[in-house]
Amino acid sequence: MIQLIALDLDGTTLTGDNVISERNRNALLEAMAQGVLVVPATGRTFEKMPSCIRELPGIQYAICSNGAAVYDVRADRNIYENLMPYETVAEMLRFGDEYKCFPEVYLKGRSYCRLSQLDLVMEYPRLSDYAAHVKSTRLPVESLRRFVLDAGCGVEKVNLWPKRREDFPVMWGQLLENQAVSITSSGFGNIEINAHGCDKGDGLLHLCEYLTISRENVMAAGDNLNDGPMLRFAGESVAMGNAIDDVKNIAKYIAKTNLEDGVAEMVERLVLKKEI
Repeated sequence: MIQLIALDLDGTTLTGDNVISERNRNALLEAMAQGVLVVPATGRTFEKMPSCIRELPGIQYAICSNGAAVYDVRADRNIYENLMPYETVAEMLRFGDEYKCFPEVYLKGRSYCRLSQLDLVMEYPRLSDYAAHVKSTRLPVESLRRFVLDAGCGVEKVNLWPKRREDFPVMWGQLLENQAVSITSSGFGNIEINAHGCDKGDGLLHLCEYLTISRENVMAAGDNLNDGPMLRFAGESVAMGNAIDDVKNIAKYIAKTNLEDGVAEMVERLVLKKEI
């Protein structure tokens, strides 16, 4: 019996314009009314999730920043963290500077960027599509390294946007050899850097241990590389119809696409036991 549904957001639960369809919303509300926990699992911080998710009645927990923070919504606190120390963050920022990246730092549930680069987002080919979103959601600081040092706490995630497309595979290969970090991507041409061993699967594991829920009673759905670890953990794993092949290859089920209410389809089938 499914007790917890872990859902990626972009490309999975949400449509292309950052909204949740009526059918998806109704299916999740019906599942929660039956006592099933619905848990957003995202590379975003909780604060930067769309309001249609944050304000969905019944949301109690969220896996944020690719598993770096597992957030208890009602208690307004993290029940689990897997953070990078300053030394690792400084190293990643220096690495990004070598390739002229646009860097972002996720810290205490908020995302920060350099003030000097905020007006230059259009110069980054894969970031330019999200220029308005970045400018409206990132908090600018003069120096990211100084800001992290002064904050005196660990960092959830460093996000690097390469300026040159050809640098992406080179950077990826070099970071794979770094034993201090784990890397992934949500498919937007960025490199998402977390502490070693940190991913959505690790966050989901710790949430299930906290709630004493067996992995066999977990459904997880996603579409991209950063969703793979939680699909491997879940007893019932779902790849969206629009998912990359690597995700489809590890999933137990293939749903319709995020534009065809694929989440609702699988919740109705696996959780609500409806004939569809």
